[in-house]
Amino acid sequence: MADTAADNGIQFADLEFHESIGVGLFGTVHRGEYLGTEVAIKECSHDTTFDFEKYFAREVDMLRAARHPNVVQFMDVCKHENRFFIITEYIPNGNLKTWIEDEARMLAWPQRISFAVDVARALAFLHARDIIHRDIKGENLLVTENGRIKVCDFGFSRIAAQDEDEMKRISYCGTDGYMAPEIMLGMEFDTAVDVFSFGVVLCELVCRCTTDAGVFTRAVPGFGIDADTVTDNATEGCPDGLLQLALRCTQALPEDRPCWPEILAEL
Repeated sequence: MADTAADNGIQFADLEFHESIGVGLFGTVHRGEYLGTEVAIKECSHDTTFDFEKYFAREVDMLRAARHPNVVQFMDVCKHENRFFIITEYIPNGNLKTWIEDEARMLAWPQRISFAVDVARALAFLHARDIIHRDIKGENLLVTENGRIKVCDFGFSRIAAQDEDEMKRISYCGTDGYMAPEIMLGMEFDTAVDVFSFGVVLCELVCRCTTDAGVFTRAVPGFGIDADTVTDNATEGCPDGLLQLALRCTQALPEDRPCWPEILAEL
């Protein structure tokens, strides 16, 4: 088989691999070059016993449809000797998690709100196209050189499935600290899971600490974010509207969370 995707994607020989910049569920990510342009090259791990190529093609169609200023730009795919690669733009300025954790970096409230608006716009766009991210977290929110946010890695958790059973399991996966209660409880879910994860990101911006710090506790029995832990840890000068929006987005029941037009209007 030729060293391209089924639709004549990028030639493997035209890719130049540099250092590894991350390892995730979907495989290894390298900084690289494509015909002189700096790119991120993500190799998608898979099992030869599963018709991965057919599933990969469906996911790539979704990635191609997601063109938005606040979504990392998908460039193309490459297939080489039964290895599958996704090529996207490369953003070298870190991610929201590293920005929040870097105490030497000033994060004024207008900047935090701007970050929140960028993420909300991206998710509203994806949801309008029936795409659920499932793994919104600081590491997947990249910061550009001009201080804007671009969402990455939507769909990649599903691309990484090793077989059909794993694909079903991964459909419910996310990162624990950001995971909506309905996923934790094994219930059916919809786009509201991303609203919850977005709300956790808002809590991180409000408090300037990440879920890794163990500050945000879950209220039982519904597993929403405990409002007191957020309110008590909000940093000085936090706009009350932003705090209240974070708490509404992290409600235990999906129907109690706001929709994107409401969220964007409040931001």
